[in-house]
Amino acid sequence: MKALQIKPDYNSTAVEIFKYMTYKYVQHFKNLELFRLCDLKNLPQDFKSFVPNFATHKPDSRLFSVYAHAGTRQSFVDTEGGNVEIKGRKVAKIQGVSTVQKPLLKNTLSGDNHTDIIRTYHQWEPEDLMTCTTYPQGGTLLDAFVMLLSNGFCKETYHLSHLPTTQESKESFLAAFWSRADANQIKNSKFKPYLGEVTSDRRSEIFFQTVEGYIGASPTEVQDGDIISVLVGASVPIVLRPVVDHQDAYQVVGPCFLQGVMFGEFLLGPLPTDWLCIRHDDHRRWCFRQQGSEKRIWEDPRLWPMPSHWQAHFCDFDDNNGPCDGSYELAYEKAGQLMNRWFFNTQLNERSKDDPRLDVQGLEAGGIELESFTLV
Repeated sequence: MKALQIKPDYNSTAVEIFKYMTYKYVQHFKNLELFRLCDLKNLPQDFKSFVPNFATHKPDSRLFSVYAHAGTRQSFVDTEGGNVEIKGRKVAKIQGVSTVQKPLLKNTLSGDNHTDIIRTYHQWEPEDLMTCTTYPQGGTLLDAFVMLLSNGFCKETYHLSHLPTTQESKESFLAAFWSRADANQIKNSKFKPYLGEVTSDRRSEIFFQTVEGYIGASPTEVQDGDIISVLVGASVPIVLRPVVDHQDAYQVVGPCFLQGVMFGEFLLGPLPTDWLCIRHDDHRRWCFRQQGSEKRIWEDPRLWPMPSHWQAHFCDFDDNNGPCDGSYELAYEKAGQLMNRWFFNTQLNERSKDDPRLDVQGLEAGGIELESFTLV
């Protein structure tokens, strides 16, 4: 609260306070992470759909933040009626929502409900799961479905020892989790890493498909006609519901996981074929590595050159005398660290920790076409 400079006002209603908190959060942090808490189905009366109800218990199932925003920063315009206008891009329209909801994980002394969860996945399987050889962002529908069930948690991206690789995930699915697989193989220790991911409660419960061929899942109740968007500053795609008789006006339904757009593909395009986007646990941020190399860098290979009056530096942000030639961006080692990067505006003689290319103005200056969304 101190960072947001929010002061108690006991004369305000909960609706007014929560909306003010949301405004201050976006203004300060320049992201839309609070949208991951939105839930249109349970929206209290008089609440705007983009304002979470902070008085409710955090949902048992939730989506982890990923990198759909590609590190971008959002700003908003306060419009008439207390609505807001933000920027982003439409990805797809939902057409086909499963009526079977995934149960939350139960682990007790008497057993677990892994079998029930996996049966849900059997009913989610698209009819052309094994025959569709193309997916909108590359690979096959099978590849996309395998990773959707684990929300993309794999060793290549998160570098955690307990996670399966993408190939191990696929092998596990075909051997034990597919509807035509041998169900007895679920207990095989070889498939335990994938089992742990597909049964975790940090997942979504409602499966859907889109007109464009994407598949996804959401912890909120989406419906046909809802729009999947990638919003500047939102780490996961956000489901929006068009408002009848109001052009470009939407309600925030909630977050979703949409396989194929979780790493900024819909804002900056696909990564070059030999590059990976990976989670840097030391900084809780995303960095990049070229296949065959251990060197990790902050610079997204999809970005355009820095504006001429900006410089990137890798020395200590608070050190005015340190070397600033980029030599601090070292190859990644287990005992080493990737130095933080900051930026210097030579025109204003000012330092910033934010990449000038990744706010709304910088994206549009770099040729990224953004759409406006009025949220009500």
